[in-house]
Amino acid sequence: TSADNPECDDDVPIETPTTGICAWTIDQPSIATTQGKSLMNPEASGHILADDHTNDRHFEATKGIPTSEHLYANTWGYPYLFNHTFNNQTGKIQYNCSMNVKYTLVWREKREGKADKRRTEPKTVHYTFSFDRSYDYWDIGKLEIFAIQKATMNNYALPSGSVTLNAAYTPPTTLLEHSTQMNDHVKPANTVTFTYTPPIVDKGGRSKPSPPNDESKLRRMAESNTKDPEVRNDNLQFSFNNKDAEVMNGEWVLNTASTPKEIPVPSKIRSFKDSNEKVLYAESQLIGSKLINKANTTATGTIFYKMLEQHVNGSGDQNFPITGINTVTVHTPVVNYSLVSDDQKHNQKTTPDIYSSALILDRPFSVRIPTTGQHITYPGYGNRDYAKYIRTKQVQFPFDVYNKEQTTFIPKNTWVDVPVTQLDTFFFLPVWVDEGKYQILFRTIAENAPSSFTVQHNANVTLDNHVAVESVPVDVIGRVYDFHITDIADYSWQIVFRP
Repeated sequence: TSADNPECDDDVPIETPTTGICAWTIDQPSIATTQGKSLMNPEASGHILADDHTNDRHFEATKGIPTSEHLYANTWGYPYLFNHTFNNQTGKIQYNCSMNVKYTLVWREKREGKADKRRTEPKTVHYTFSFDRSYDYWDIGKLEIFAIQKATMNNYALPSGSVTLNAAYTPPTTLLEHSTQMNDHVKPANTVTFTYTPPIVDKGGRSKPSPPNDESKLRRMAESNTKDPEVRNDNLQFSFNNKDAEVMNGEWVLNTASTPKEIPVPSKIRSFKDSNEKVLYAESQLIGSKLINKANTTATGTIFYKMLEQHVNGSGDQNFPITGINTVTVHTPVVNYSLVSDDQKHNQKTTPDIYSSALILDRPFSVRIPTTGQHITYPGYGNRDYAKYIRTKQVQFPFDVYNKEQTTFIPKNTWVDVPVTQLDTFFFLPVWVDEGKYQILFRTIAENAPSSFTVQHNANVTLDNHVAVESVPVDVIGRVYDFHITDIADYSWQIVFRP
């Protein structure tokens, strides 16, 4: 009976299971650290040199190259530039949990003359607690990648004074996924539903017990039922010259995303003179035939980089100066080693002048104006034919002459044009020219000679001269023919002439 057994009672204690609920909130991240890399100096250089592919001579443009010859322009530097900053974003996910736990309290109530009576009472306790999960990912604070677009080079000898070199290469490419939205980088895990069945609270006493504090136990249960969050970085893949580089991995991972790498530093483009890299190159740049000779003309240049469309907080296209470009000397060569024919066969002087060409009255003569001869010893010059660079060959006589056919009269002191390709030209000496010593003048005018020019003997080796001249001494001589002696005053010879 209940009097003999205090455990027998009308109140039966029960255990009541309870389910917990947790909701998460993502705290705003903060930048824990940054890392960056920058290559923003192209170290651009260039040169403007003789284009041996087009010219028939190997000129050295810094020493001298004629008009009507060709140059090539070349620029080199880094094939791309970049500037990037990556931010390490860290933060926490706050999980706020609540749970109503229904306890059954058990105690014994004393009764007079009877056994203690067991009493039960339900007691619901509302728990609220929280815990957190950390997250760690990287995003792009700044990303700029620049590909070569073109270069311009300026120099006196270039056509119109400048040339544009359009880039002939495959620029780098990127695959970029970037977001400033936290939800695109952090994916919290929901707490798996957990159930707690509290024990019956029975301390064996005669007073009603208090429910225990199970908060730490419930927190541990909630935490163990909550996985780490998934995180991911921005995604950045880089490719150049068929080489791929993963700079930032954008795959979902647990808790902490991988540390990004850097954009690879490229090898510099080399000059075409040293390699076959014609990235910024233009050949067959004709030196205009009207450009007068000039020494050591300076050159300038600019290289232009275009920012790739996929960027983060980019600053736009960039340009930089090209340094170290060589000077160019324009020097158009002409020579003049002219000669005059010597009519020795009809020279009746008893003692001919060996230093002068004999021109006989009323007879033809010729002048020779070659286009070959010795010039300065720079590469491409020397002893050769310079007809290519001659505008005009001319001769001037200090006495009247006729052309070979005697159909055109040429007054004295008149410059007479001679075809550049014609070596010998014939003239006729009128009978009325006074006998005596003269100088016949010759000049060979370069194609780039200005209207007012200076001259130099035999060759314009000094480049401020544009005309080569020569002066040939001649002796104009008469002759005796159809001469008859009809009488003589010398008595010793009279018998010869008188019958």
